[in-house]
Amino acid sequence: HIPFIFNDGIATYEANQTWLKGNLPNLTDIPETPDWLIKHPQNQAGYALAYSFTEFIIKNYGYDKMIEFLKCDYQNNKFDFESVNEIYSKWRILVLNH
Repeated sequence: HIPFIFNDGIATYEANQTWLKGNLPNLTDIPETPDWLIKHPQNQAGYALAYSFTEFIIKNYGYDKMIEFLKCDYQNNKFDFESVNEIYSKWRILVLNH
């Protein structure tokens, strides 16, 4: 099972759907852990956030890091990979300051 954030994030990124970048929802609060993003409803906001998160990882950490996340084991739809939380934290700040 690949979480929505990675599955659709990579799909929209690879399809170059850059219009999603300009459609990030206006968020004033985002949970401090990424679990909610894995289960985020599949709607336009979900796709925009998935694209944004994927792009953030690729631009800041490289495509190999994204592939590394895809290869890690997911337990009960929760990240079992320590550095995802650190990356999510940095992305969260970026989105909240957007």
